[in-house]
Amino acid sequence: MKRRVLNSYIALQVMFVSKYVQLADSLLYSLYDILNIHIRQAGKEELAGRSWFTVTHTATSKFQYFFSRDRIERVVNVLTKTQIHELSPFELAACLVTDEATDTFWELRLDDKVGFASLPFARLTSLIHEPKHWLAEKHLFQESDIAAREICVCADQSLLINCPQEIVPALEELITAAKPLLADQFRLNLKPYRAFRDAVAKVAKRIHESARDTGLQSLATDIVAKTIKEIMKPGP
Repeated sequence: MKRRVLNSYIALQVMFVSKYVQLADSLLYSLYDILNIHIRQAGKEELAGRSWFTVTHTATSKFQYFFSRDRIERVVNVLTKTQIHELSPFELAACLVTDEATDTFWELRLDDKVGFASLPFARLTSLIHEPKHWLAEKHLFQESDIAAREICVCADQSLLINCPQEIVPALEELITAAKPLLADQFRLNLKPYRAFRDAVAKVAKRIHESARDTGLQSLATDIVAKTIKEIMKPGP
């Protein structure tokens, strides 16, 4: 029985990463490519995979993560290695992928436009309002304080780069150099991002309610595939 459960989670991890990447590729375009190029040009490959983009809806102060292939693989691996009894790695990953959470940086109007601002996890509002998301995010950052820097605001959407506080000194200059290109690309990505956000919101509840079902793998495949289909539908 233990082997069957383990095999199911291995299959789920492979499927989850594969299906999510299809989804992310429809809206990311070159954001992570731009970031990775600057990291490699600086000879700081050790930073790759340790920073993540979020988008905050400024009218509600709610934000959402999105990841590239290398990032989502790292997320799943980290959450699997730091597994807790209360929630499975899939549930934690689903929280980060599908859920919106309160952006404490935006609410506090921290100065994160010209440099990174940081907060300890104990100060994040999501601890109260979105505790599962807070738990998933805390495990992703592996006990480090969270640091964030705003890239740009377009319409009512704010693009931020997030990373553990400990790597800010090494990452700061890279983000300053990449910021104009990232901002331009995000403006081009805004329409597919809105579709992504709306589609994911429709399936988030079903994912969490069914995360422990025996049909977990087929359910997750179905949910993510339907989300991709929704996003890729031609507009009116």
